[in-house]
Amino acid sequence: MFISTSPQESDINVRLYSLPVGKVKLMIGRTLGSIGCLFLSASTTLLFSKYVYGANWSGNILLILGVIFIYSAIIVGLGMIIGRFVSSYTTALIIVMLLMIIFGIISGAVTPESSIPGLNYFIPNYHAQLLIFGTIYSYPKEVIIESGIGLFAFLIGVYGILIGIIRRDKNAHI
Repeated sequence: MFISTSPQESDINVRLYSLPVGKVKLMIGRTLGSIGCLFLSASTTLLFSKYVYGANWSGNILLILGVIFIYSAIIVGLGMIIGRFVSSYTTALIIVMLLMIIFGIISGAVTPESSIPGLNYFIPNYHAQLLIFGTIYSYPKEVIIESGIGLFAFLIGVYGILIGIIRRDKNAHI
């Protein structure tokens, strides 16, 4: 979200916009950097808990890391979309925090009973959770494939919306 809401007059933006790099390349670099940072922190936590604490990550670790990477990309994209619609950093941060809580409750992160069956298919948390737990606890392949398709659909949808927003905005400040 900070990628989209950083003020134009900040020192780093003044330096960035004076470089001979297009705004699209700048956006791609910032997006990939954010995805990489989020993925690195999540995968470090996963691997540390698996090998140091002996947590039950007994599924295909590459599939779990792939899910974490795709989920990181979706979350960064959602933050960028919110940052494009809300110009204030504080307001965008509050919206992101509220969405984080709402997505968690709807997808069943608090307790499986809190999951809302009709609505949880529209939440990326639900699909990532099914893929990760499906890998660990050997869910049926149909569930894993359906969740994988759902996660990819979110990825394509989020970045499709983001590209549409950025292409339509002539004065993109990304």
